[in-house]
Parts: sequence; structure tokens; C-alpha cells
Amino acid sequence: MAIGKTSTTRLQTNTSDEFSFWLATGEKVNPTDIVVTQNQDNSQTYGLVTRIESLSDSESHLDNFVSHDFGCPQAEPKTQRLSTNVARCVVLRNTADVYMPVEGGQDVEFADEQGILLALGVGEVQKTDPYFRPLPAGVIELSNGTQAPAIIDVRYLVGPEGAHMNISGISGLAAKTSYAMFLLNVLLQSYEEDVAVIIFNVKHDDLLYIDQADAQAQLDKEQKKLWSVIGAKPQPFAKVSYFVPRGSTGSPNTHADTSQMSNFEKYSYYLGDMKGKISYLFADIEDPRDTLRPLIEDIEQDIVSGSIRAKNFSELIDHFNQYITSPQSGGKKRGSYRGHHVATIGRFVRLFRYLVRTGSTGLFVDNKGSDEVTLAHYVWTIRAGQVYVIDIAKLHDFERAFVIGDVVNEVYRLFSGEVTYGDVPFQMRLQVWQNQNYNNNDPIQPPSKIVFFVDELNKYAPAGKTESPILRNLLEITERGRSLGIVLIGAEQFASDIHPRVVGNCSNRVYGRSDSTELNDPAYRHIPKDLKALITRLDQGKLLLQHPLYRQPVQIRFPRPVYRQPRKTVGTSLAGSAAQTGNTGDGNQNGDQ
Repeated sequence: MAIGKTSTTRLQTNTSDEFSFWLATGEKVNPTDIVVTQNQDNSQTYGLVTRIESLSDSESHLDNFVSHDFGCPQAEPKTQRLSTNVARCVVLRNTADVYMPVEGGQDVEFADEQGILLALGVGEVQKTDPYFRPLPAGVIELSNGTQAPAIIDVRYLVGPEGAHMNISGISGLAAKTSYAMFLLNVLLQSYEEDVAVIIFNVKHDDLLYIDQADAQAQLDKEQKKLWSVIGAKPQPFAKVSYFVPRGSTGSPNTHADTSQMSNFEKYSYYLGDMKGKISYLFADIEDPRDTLRPLIEDIEQDIVSGSIRAKNFSELIDHFNQYITSPQSGGKKRGSYRGHHVATIGRFVRLFRYLVRTGSTGLFVDNKGSDEVTLAHYVWTIRAGQVYVIDIAKLHDFERAFVIGDVVNEVYRLFSGEVTYGDVPFQMRLQVWQNQNYNNNDPIQPPSKIVFFVDELNKYAPAGKTESPILRNLLEITERGRSLGIVLIGAEQFASDIHPRVVGNCSNRVYGRSDSTELNDPAYRHIPKDLKALITRLDQGKLLLQHPLYRQPVQIRFPRPVYRQPRKTVGTSLAGSAAQTGNTGDGNQNGDQ
């Protein structure tokens, strides 16, 4: 059914890229609606509505003022003005691939479900490319109620054609975490045999019950329809393992009620877990003269080679105390370490003692308890279809950065073939590979793809940061990870806060509601101006999705999660926020509660 006709004028022409149409009386459209019109050659042109204007025959606003008895709102004008609504569209696709301008006077209709997919460029690929791998990433909904799944090609999400996704938007309104979890759920339902997932829980206990159904949430008719259009099951995650950090007293340092968690392991770090990774602790330490970095690199090399025989943090601190000026020796220097100045060594010792002792929440220990595990061992043994949720919500910022850097590094080593079966503890080998033949020197075979979800990505790959070990790892993943099968899904409030090389290598981008000031940043320069205005007024649960196969970003909806979500009171929410304020030097902050 026609909702209007195409129109072209002397002042506003139709081009190969844009066309206009006037709306029939009473018809309504919205920006991001997809419409279709016929051409003289029997081809069809699909367009994405970007703005709607109201035009009248009035020459100026002054004419309208005068016609109302020189500004009397109650006055009836002697002559009624002629007016109509005109929609401007960008061309998405011509079915004959002939991009001549649309002629005036042609009927315009809303696209149907198949037309939407054809307009986005997915329909044709789906028919002609035998390697196309569809994944529903949400629901496209037009003003007339037509709904279609927002199909993307998973090859552009997890490789090899492209990879990675960045999600940005105002906290709370954009529902960034909810969308990421929805997408991961659908991804695992569709490609469980290929994909494993590692999630970092950074907000209270939000993601620590994702394998449990939400008994209090009943899907209404609208939510059921969204899941039906998507073609996926509304179900919680399966095959989930949780990892919570050790606290200062040795008990789990988590906001979650561990008695209600289906299964979890408590993790900690001793010196043996940190070979080659001590620099991760110093990622946010200012080093203007670049003296700490060379010292730490030498220390890491000597620990790995065995030149430094320290077995724990205390012994390592004692080892370097001998190089520092001692009051007992009359203020004389006891020696130098590989040519590094004694002041640099002293600064390292002071910082290192604080990071693993007084400033730690209890994550770093001299000796692991029998109930404490090493995250790296579980990273090496992850299998397709599994989901790891690593809780870092109550850790200080430097501890969070260390854990993320450690896990990312171990995944990269795993995919690079640096980890062998012999590196895995014997008991874990029995559990995971008891029915397989392997050689201790053989590299471990990881899943085809491992997907990371990192919230608050700006803390670990900030704009303006030029060098840090964690940034190097994230850059390595986003720039070369797709060829290996390592994928990053990151979320943050402001895309402008992310290192441009990280966000620039994300093939897929999702935008929730953002303010106009943020949208003026160069990070959003590829979004059409009219769609930027739309982003400032997006409702919760609605996002703008940009995918390599789509010719323009499209607005999508997605169903709310069906896994159990904690329902916090104001008091606990505030307490949770306070617990995440980071490192103040108080050794008890963020400790066990």
C-alpha cells in the first residue's frame, strides 16, 4: 500500500544517493524506516528515511505571523496555508544495481521483511554466497509494525572477514551490557561448536547468575514476539563457569552470594603465576623518564631465566632491598642491579610492595591455598560452547587491569601455539583430555574462536595512551586477532574515550543513546548527520547497529535478558558504586564484607 509518492524539485533534486517523497495525509514514518519505490525499468530502489520535513506555501515565518492578525494566536487566518510532510531518504539498494536517480511520481511503500534484508545487502549475499553465516543481531521494526531480524554475517563478527564489536552509549539508558549478553547468547545458540566466551564482570554481581533462569520475570507478548522474530530461544546461558577473586581474609571477594552460584572457583596470584607479567601491575604508573620500564623488563627476564631465585613476593622484595641505600650501612649504596640507578630500584620496591601488599585486596599471595586456582590453567583448557565469567567487580583498578591483561595474554599465547599439554596440571589433563592421546610437547588445540566481553573498555585502552602492556595486548587482538580467532566485544559510555586504533579495528559498532556533545567527536564522523540526531533520543532497548554488509546504520530492538539479574536496593547500589571507586591506598578498601 502506497504511503506517498516520490518527488523531485528544481531546488531539491533526487540523486543516485538520495531521493524524497511526500507523505499521504495521515501517514507517518520515522527516521531509519526502510521504504521501497518502483522504477521505470521495473527495478526497485530501497531507501532509508533519514529526516522528515514539513513544507508549506508560505514564503516566510513573517507571512504566517501577519496572517494571524499580526501575531494574535486566537485569530483565524483568512487563507489556509497548503502544507505537506516530505521524507528524505538515502539510497540503500537498487535491485538492478543501476543507480540512476529515482523519478518523481512513483509510489512509495514500506518494505516487507524480505525487502528489509535485501535493502541492507544481506538478502542477496544470503542467496549467492555459500559461506554466508547468518546471525540475528536484533529486530528491525518499521512504523507500520513490520518486523524483520537484523541479520549479520558472523564472519564479520568473529572472523575471518572482519571481527570485533564496540558498543557505546550513556550508562543505564543505552543498555550496553544487556545487548552484549543478548548477542553472545544468540551467538552460542547458533555456533556453539565453534565459539567459547570469556566475560569480565565489572558491576556488582550483575553477571554472576547468567546460567540461572529469572523466575520473577515473565515474558510478555511483545518480548515473545521479539524472540520469535529473532529465531532464538529465550533461555539463560549454558556451560558457565565462574571465577571469583580471593579476598584479604582468604574468603571469596565478591558481591555475589556464593551459596546461590551454581559453581565457582576462587582465583589468586603468586609469583609463579606472574612470570613475564609484572609489568601489567604498573600499567597506570606514570614513568615520565622511562626508567621503570627497562628495570621491570630486566626483572621479568631474570625471573624467567632463574637468575633471580625468589619463590614469592616477600623474597623478591627482600632481594631488591639489598640494592637500596641502607641506614645500617651508614647511607652507603650496597650495589647496583644491571646498571639501573638505585633511586629507580627504590621506587620499584616501594610501588611493588604497595601493589602486592598494602594496596591489594588480597588477590596476591606468597602461597596459594589448596582451594585457590590459577586462571591461566582454565584459559588453556577452555572448550567450544563454554562460558567463563571472571568476577573483578570488587578489585582495585590496577588489579582489574592486571587480571584482564593476564587473561588476554594467556589466550593470545594459547592461539599462538606457545602453550603445550605439558604446561597443564596433571589433574586438569585427566579431566579434560582423558579420552584423547596427546604428547606433552604438543601445542594445545584451542576452540576455533574465543570471544571476550570487556565492559568499561576505556579504562584499559584509553584514548591518549601511547604505551602499556595491556594496551599492547588489546591492540594485538583488534589488529591481528581475527586471523587467529580472538575476538573483542567492548563497551563504554563514550567512544571518544577509546584508543582510536582499538575502536577503528572494530568491524561492527553499536550506538545507544548519547548526548550531542559526544557525537561531535571525530569517533562518530562516519555516522550521517541526520542519524546522529536520532541517537540523542533513542529509547532504552533501541540501538543503532552498523555492520560491514549494511549500507547504512539501522535502528534495532532486542529482547531483555532472561537470566537471573540481581534486584538491588538503593543502598546496595550505592555501596556497590563506592566499592568500585578504586585504589586510595587503604589496604582494607574493597576487601571482604
